[in-house]
Amino acid sequence: MAALGNPTLAAERVPCATTVRSWVLRLGYAQLTRPLSHDHRWAWLVDHTIQIGSQKLLAIVGVVLDHAPFGVRPLERADLHLVDLVPMDTSNHARVDAALQRAVARTGPPRQIVSDGATDLCKGIQDFRARHPDTLGVPDVAHHVANLLKHYWEADPQWTAFVGRMTATAATLRQTRAAHLVAPKLRAKARYMSVATFVRFGRLVAAKLRAATPDPEVVTHYGWVAAYADALTVWHEQHALVQATLRIVRVEGLFARTPTLVDDEWARLTLSDHPTTVRLRNRLRAYVDRWSRAAHPGERLIGSTEILESAFGLQKRLSRDQAASGFTGLSLGVGAMIGTATPSRHSRTWIACPRKSSRTGPSGCSDQRSNGCVASLPGPTLPRNKPYQIQDELKQPTTPTSDQPTGRAILPASLARPGRGLWRRRRLCRGRSTPRRR
Repeated sequence: MAALGNPTLAAERVPCATTVRSWVLRLGYAQLTRPLSHDHRWAWLVDHTIQIGSQKLLAIVGVVLDHAPFGVRPLERADLHLVDLVPMDTSNHARVDAALQRAVARTGPPRQIVSDGATDLCKGIQDFRARHPDTLGVPDVAHHVANLLKHYWEADPQWTAFVGRMTATAATLRQTRAAHLVAPKLRAKARYMSVATFVRFGRLVAAKLRAATPDPEVVTHYGWVAAYADALTVWHEQHALVQATLRIVRVEGLFARTPTLVDDEWARLTLSDHPTTVRLRNRLRAYVDRWSRAAHPGERLIGSTEILESAFGLQKRLSRDQAASGFTGLSLGVGAMIGTATPSRHSRTWIACPRKSSRTGPSGCSDQRSNGCVASLPGPTLPRNKPYQIQDELKQPTTPTSDQPTGRAILPASLARPGRGLWRRRRLCRGRSTPRRR
């Protein structure tokens, strides 16, 4: 509401949830259809988001490289521009390539495309680059380093044994009075992108065991962790090495001085000569060197898609239970969560994007909870009620017409549309100076 220029509202003029949902969809539709400049150097961040079922949603967002906050902060959602949303029942390199080619009409060929390294995305980007050789395909640094940790740690027998013992101990403690000692659970997906808490817990337990008078409960349930104290130290330093690399690439990007900045960041760490640590450091250096050399003199490239995944996470969190029920038209709301919101931009949105057009979404998304299938973009344009017109009309008593029976509530024309919300509005009408149904 602050973005709309009206941060204070009377209690009786607070919009209902359906109205807010409509606004979110209209903002998302505006982001998806507004013209984007072809005069800038663009970086595309592409990724699939999935929910229940086989359908995937390919999101393509753009960042203007000349406006990216390199050297100041990581990317934020305000830095993103929605380029396209493409639902796919089956994702393969041909479909990804076709989606990327269609997106060229929005921004022109991008300078780079950053992806998480999925096979279909990488092959699709490779096919796209065959037609646009000036475009670079850069792998996301966060997924790259997570794959390195997975490669080295899952080949380590000590790591496998440690995870197994932690899982077994958690199972025995979960329904006991010592449940507060249960270890953090490793995620099934993106496990090595969120492994820091698990390693930190192991080091904390090892430190408790080394205390002069260790807690008896800790000794009883986690005395075996002492045998992994040295291994935990090595895993911690390897994870710190990865995080130091991530911090530099997130903020500084990839350019000629990135290897030097990474070396300076590594120098602040206490690293051992463990063989796995040395190999990991060499692989990280190879990534940084390769993509830093790919940048033109005076140019910086983006190396992370984490901000796109952050937008996905926010959309799913706001969707709550609906996020576990498959894609609906609300997926269009991703566009409302990125970019910069200003009152003037929203004013133009209300004019350019009527309510009917916002109810159409990416071709192929189905809204099981509203009015059937969502049509393909662009949708039909119908006049849109002014903000709060719904509440104003509810306050006005209505009179029956000749073709309607007397004695029943007459719904304002602007509210007479099918859907689950219709019955809620009828209840509201009966409660606001309108004759009750006999």
